[in-house]
Amino acid sequence: MEEQRYELDLRMSENGIVSNAEALQKMISEGLKSYNYIVDETNKEAATKDRTKLNNLEAKLKEKRSSFEKNELGQWAETKKIIMDTEKMIKATSNNLKEGIDTVDEKEKLSKMEHIREMFNSVTLPLPISFEQLYDRKDYDRKAMTEKKIMESMQAKINKIIEDCKMMELFMPKDPVEQEQIKQVYCNTLMIGMAKQKADELAKLHQAVAAKNEKEQQEAVPEVKTEPQVPVSASNEVTEAPRQTAEMKERIVVEFIATRPFYDAMNQLVAQYKPSCKVKEREVLK
Repeated sequence: MEEQRYELDLRMSENGIVSNAEALQKMISEGLKSYNYIVDETNKEAATKDRTKLNNLEAKLKEKRSSFEKNELGQWAETKKIIMDTEKMIKATSNNLKEGIDTVDEKEKLSKMEHIREMFNSVTLPLPISFEQLYDRKDYDRKAMTEKKIMESMQAKINKIIEDCKMMELFMPKDPVEQEQIKQVYCNTLMIGMAKQKADELAKLHQAVAAKNEKEQQEAVPEVKTEPQVPVSASNEVTEAPRQTAEMKERIVVEFIATRPFYDAMNQLVAQYKPSCKVKEREVLK
């Protein structure tokens, strides 16, 4: 790459900066393609010479640019600094005004909020919900939100709270402590869905405790095994057998001497309970 071919023209004229930088860049880009080769033992010496040419060309361009910046643009650097310092002075004064404007705006926003608070305090809510929970400053601080619009929005929120309280009565437990827990969830979230979820959790807990207690009671009752004993003292008289469980089956041999109505009633009991029974003897007494 011959350095003479890549001469940078960079100077100041009445019309501004004159330069062939763009055309030179395209020329050098094409010239560099011949230097994109792999260096090995056979071309190491040639590569060293080529690298020296490239370094010299880079240094020449850099020197030309630095000289132009120093001689032609040095005065501009000082002028630029003065202008930027002036910009900072203007910005600082503007920021001071902004701080004052923001302070006045905040006072006006707080004044509007306190006026709404006075009207809110005259409203009786079914639950202890604070003013701050309903007053959305991000929305209500906007200039477009007048006191009338804010009160309409607040009233809509209050109406919803009243309706939610009526709905909560449908799933409120009887325990006053649990009622307070559910109400507290609603007060913290203002979401009836979260209150319902808390009520369901408490109900499931009661069911689990009841099932556990029932299981423990069943395990605590010992199984009672008794042999059926039905002593017969006289005709038509049967002593009371020991109390048995409903699931236990018994076999009892007895002798009844009675009139027909007794046996009709006995047949009704047999039809009702369907026991396994056999008539081994039958005799009509006179």
